[in-house]
Amino acid sequence: MHWPLLLLLTFAVEPVRAPAAAADSPVRQWLAELASEEAAVREEARRNMLGMSRQQLLELRQLVAAGEARLPAQQAALAEIVRHVYLATEPYPPAPGDDRSFIGLSGWRLLDTGRYTGVTFERRLPGFDAYRALEDGDVILGVEELP
Repeated sequence: MHWPLLLLLTFAVEPVRAPAAAADSPVRQWLAELASEEAAVREEARRNMLGMSRQQLLELRQLVAAGEARLPAQQAALAEIVRHVYLATEPYPPAPGDDRSFIGLSGWRLLDTGRYTGVTFERRLPGFDAYRALEDGDVILGVEELP
């Protein structure tokens, strides 16, 4: 008499799973490229993965659970990637009456080399656009304002 109730409870607590990664999945390809011997290939894969969606993050989780991220180069990059993607895809409502933008840079410093003047930053904050678009040591020479 209690079996149907037990089966119903077991079914109700099953976790929601992302669809299995296809053989030609970009996430699978990027994960494999994180282990490349070529630094440029690893860096391109890291940048691509920093732009993943939440759905792709679920796919990545399945690939890692299936053992497709065994190499140290892959594992080292994944902590940064997952933290950034999770934060970047979390919706945050804008502050009332605040129309300013924040791209995720802090600690700015003016840099004047005689050839050019720019601004460099001490820190890029995970979860914001600058974290994916810029690298440590980049110098911003100007900002183009768009309507």
